[in-house]
Amino acid sequence: MSDKQGIISYSVILQRSETEYERKVTSIVADPLNIDSYGGSIRPEVIQRAADDFMEYFRNVGTDHLRDSDGNVINQNDKIALLENWVSRNDQEIDGQFVPKGAWIQTWRINDDEMWDKVLRGDLTGFSFVAITKKVKVE
Repeated sequence: MSDKQGIISYSVILQRSETEYERKVTSIVADPLNIDSYGGSIRPEVIQRAADDFMEYFRNVGTDHLRDSDGNVINQNDKIALLENWVSRNDQEIDGQFVPKGAWIQTWRINDDEMWDKVLRGDLTGFSFVAITKKVKVE
């Protein structure tokens, strides 16, 4: 099995504030029930580690996985701010939408007018991350 860099995507916004002041967006980043673009899923312990590592080491965010010539994420931290980052400990509902135990969830405040307009228009529809993945056969 080979390592691959892939985009793990979840494109459903669970909650969006309607007020101009708040500009909050909550979405699942990854969940153990979601089948990724390679036909696999992510184990809950891997999701927890990714959520923890994001907070400890990364926190760089951008849109559309844009990268500079060196392959680094084009940082847009001045446009959005992380408000919440957690992994669901139980099955639950957020604004009437099912969220499974083990789902990685984030809430961001959108500070940029153009980006907020994209959220309101439905052009930005959820969160995703890039990861180095390795397929393993589960027996």
